[in-house]
Amino acid sequence: MDNIEIIWGNQVAADSFHKLKSLEVRRWNKLLSIAPSCILGRLKSLEILESLTSLFPASLAIDLTQLEELEIDKCGIVELIKKEDRGVPRFVFPKLTSLKLQRLTQMRCICIGKYVSHWPALKTLDMYECHKVEILASHTENDMPFDKQPLFLVEKVAFPNLETLAIKDMDNIEIIRDNQVAADSLHKIKSLKVWRCNKLSKIGWLKNLESLKVQSCDLLEVVFKLQPLNPLDGHPITDFLLERLKLDGLPKLKCVWDKELHNQVKFECLRFVTVFGCKSLTSLFPASVAIHLTQLEELEIDECGIVELIKKEDRGVPRFVFPKLTSLKLQRLTQLRCIYIGKYVSHWPALKTLDIYECHKVEILASHPKNDMPFEKQPLFLVEKVAFSCLETLAIRDMDNIDIICDNQVAADSFHKLKSLEVQSCDLLEVVFKLQPLNPLDGHLVAEFPLERLKLGGLPKLKCVWDKELHNQVKFQCLRFVTVSGCKSLTSLFPTSVAIHLTQLEELEISECGIVELIEKEGPVPKVVFPRLTSLKLEDLIELKCIYARVHALCWPRLKNLEVRGCNKVEILASQLENEMPPRKQPLFLIEKGAFPNLQELKLDLFGRMEIWHGHFHDGEFFSKLRVLELHHFSKEFTISTCCFLQSLANLEKLVVCESYQEELSINIEVIVGPSHELEIILPFSFQHLTTLEMSNCDGLSPSILLPFSGFFQHLKTLDMSFCDGLSNIFTLIIARNLVELTTLRIINCKMLTEVICDEEGEEGLLVVFNQLKYIELDRLTRLRCFSSIKYTLMFPLLEDVIVK
Repeated sequence: MDNIEIIWGNQVAADSFHKLKSLEVRRWNKLLSIAPSCILGRLKSLEILESLTSLFPASLAIDLTQLEELEIDKCGIVELIKKEDRGVPRFVFPKLTSLKLQRLTQMRCICIGKYVSHWPALKTLDMYECHKVEILASHTENDMPFDKQPLFLVEKVAFPNLETLAIKDMDNIEIIRDNQVAADSLHKIKSLKVWRCNKLSKIGWLKNLESLKVQSCDLLEVVFKLQPLNPLDGHPITDFLLERLKLDGLPKLKCVWDKELHNQVKFECLRFVTVFGCKSLTSLFPASVAIHLTQLEELEIDECGIVELIKKEDRGVPRFVFPKLTSLKLQRLTQLRCIYIGKYVSHWPALKTLDIYECHKVEILASHPKNDMPFEKQPLFLVEKVAFSCLETLAIRDMDNIDIICDNQVAADSFHKLKSLEVQSCDLLEVVFKLQPLNPLDGHLVAEFPLERLKLGGLPKLKCVWDKELHNQVKFQCLRFVTVSGCKSLTSLFPTSVAIHLTQLEELEISECGIVELIEKEGPVPKVVFPRLTSLKLEDLIELKCIYARVHALCWPRLKNLEVRGCNKVEILASQLENEMPPRKQPLFLIEKGAFPNLQELKLDLFGRMEIWHGHFHDGEFFSKLRVLELHHFSKEFTISTCCFLQSLANLEKLVVCESYQEELSINIEVIVGPSHELEIILPFSFQHLTTLEMSNCDGLSPSILLPFSGFFQHLKTLDMSFCDGLSNIFTLIIARNLVELTTLRIINCKMLTEVICDEEGEEGLLVVFNQLKYIELDRLTRLRCFSSIKYTLMFPLLEDVIVK
C-alpha cells in the first residue's frame, strides 16, 4: 500500500474496533500514523514492517497498558517513541512480555532525550541489525549526547523479569549495561545470546544466567568483567548459576573472567562448555575456578591458542577432580602442551569420551606425577595409577609429536572399561599401549580389556600395538571391529597370544601396511582362530605373504565377505593342506574341506599373477554358498585354475569383471575343451542362479566371450557394461533370444560400440522378444548407429524407461 498515510482518522469513536487485539502492518511506505490511542491502548500484539520513523507519540505511549507483544522489523525507525514538549516523560509497559527490534538500521534509542522507561513484565528482548545502537541500557542520571544515547534509559531496577536476551549483528554496540544500572535489573536473565557485535568489549555480570552464547565479536577481550565484591557486604563469594557456556569466533578474547574475580566467583553449576576460534585465549580456567567445577559434564575446545587448560596459580600442588565430566574434546589446539603446567594431580572418574585432534605439541598423553619431566616434555595428563576408570572411547588423531600414549607408570587396568580406540596420523608413535605390567601379587594375573573397536591409521613408525611384555598379561576377548591402515612399519598385527583370545572378532580390515603375516609366528594357534569373523578385507599390503607362517590349516566358519586387493606378493589365494606347493610359495589361506562354509561374497584383484586355487579342486566343497564374485585383472598364466574355480560356483548370482582384456585371456586350454576350440574363458555350468553380470574397463572382452554358451544367459536379469572400449557389439542374436528374464540393460561409455546386437550368420525376418525388459540406458556411445543392423523384428512389451544421452 504505497500511498496510504493514515489508517484511522481522528474522528474514530472511542468504542470502534473494541475487540481488536492484534495489528500487523507491512510495507506501507508512506504511513505517518498507526492508530488513535483508543485503539492502540487495547492492543495486545503489534507488528510493524517497513514503514515509519517513529512508532508512538509520547502522549500515546504512556497509555499502552495492555500491550503484550511488540515486533518491529525492517523499518526506518529512529526512535520508538516520538518525544513531545512535556518535560521528562515516564514510559511504563506493564504487560509487555516480548519485544523484538529487527533490522532497524536507523534506530538509536527508545526516545530521544531525557525520559524514564520501565519494563516490569518483559521476558524476551530480541535485537537484530540495529547498527546505530551503542549502549543497550544506562541509568537516567547519566548525561549523554544524542549520538551516544543508550537504547534504554532506565532506573536501577528496570527489567526485573527479563529471562531471554538476544543481541545479534549490532555493529556498534559497546556496552550492554553501564555500572549505574543495578545488577538486579537483569537478575532473572537465564539466556543471553550475543552474536556479531564487533565493538563489544565486555558482557557484564548476570548472576542468575543459565545459558550464555557469545559468537563472532571481534573486540571482546573479557567475557565477565565485574566490580570486585566488598566482603563487608557479607558476600565474599558469589555462586553463578551458569550451566551452559559457548564462546565462538572471539579472536581477541584473553580470559573468560576478570583476574580480580577468581577468588570471588564459583561456577559450581556449569555443565556444558564449548569454546571455538579464540586464538588469543591461552588458558580457559583459573585454578581457583577449576577446582569448583563439580557439575561439569561436557567440555569441547577447538581452534584456540590454549597452552594450558587450567592457568597456574601459586597454591602448591593442586588436585583437580572432575567428578561428572563425561566428554572431553580438545581439537586443533596447536599450542596446547598440558592440562596444567608443573606438578599437579588430576582425576577423571566419570570420563567416557576423550577426543584429541591436532594438538601438535603434546608428546605424551598420560604419565604418573612421580615422573620428573621438563615443561617441554610434560604429558598432557598427570594422573595417578587408575585415572580413567570409566573411559569408553579414546580418539587420538593428527598428533605430530606424540610418541607415547601412556608411559609404563600408568597401570594396564587404567583403561579397564575402554570400548573404542582410534589412533590416527601420529608420525612418531611406535607402540600404542606401553603400560606397567600387572603385579601378580595384587591378584591380577591377566588384564581383560573390554575393547570392542580398534582403528589405527597413518602411523608410519608403529611397530607393535602392544608392548611385548604385555602379550601374556592382556586379553582382548571383546574385540569385534579392527581397522588398520597406513602403518608401514607394522609387520604383523596380532601376536599369537593375543590372536587366540579374539573369539568375538567380526570385522577385520587392513590396508597400506607393511604386514608380512597377519598372525605373528610366536606359538601354535587353534584350527579356528576367529570363530565369529564375518568380513575380512586386505588391501594394498605389498609385503603380505600369508595369514600365518606355519604349516597349519585354518577354518573360517562365519566368514561371509572376503576382499583381497593389491597384495602383490600373494601368489596363491588358497590351497589344501595336502596339496604340494611350488618351491618358496605359500598360499594366503591354507585350508581344509569346509573352511569357508558361509562365504557369500569374494572380491579379488588377481594383479596378473595370483592363482586363485592351487592343486586338485573338488566341486562344491569350499565355496558352496558363494553368491557374488568380483574379479580384477585376470591372470593369463592361471586361466586354467581360474576356470576350475569358476566351475564350482553353482550358486553364483552376481559376477563382476573389471580391468581384464581379451588379448590377455586368449589361450588354448585343451585340458578343458579339447584341441578343436580356442577358449578365452569357459564357464561350463548352466548358471541357473546368475542374475547379474557387470563388466567394467574390459577392453575387447564381451559377455559372449566371458559366457560363450547362450544357455548361460537364460536367468540373467541385469547386464551392466561400462568403459569397455574395443567392443563393436555386446551380444549375438542367439544370446539375445536367450535373455528371456532380462529386466535392465545399461551400456555406458563404450567408445567403439556401433550396435548392441549382431548376427554373425546373417539371418533375417526373425522375431526377437525381450519379454521382461523394463529399463534401457545408452550413455556416451559416440559411435552407436542402431540397436541392430540385421533385418528382424524387436519387441519390448514391458519397456518403461529408455535413456539415451
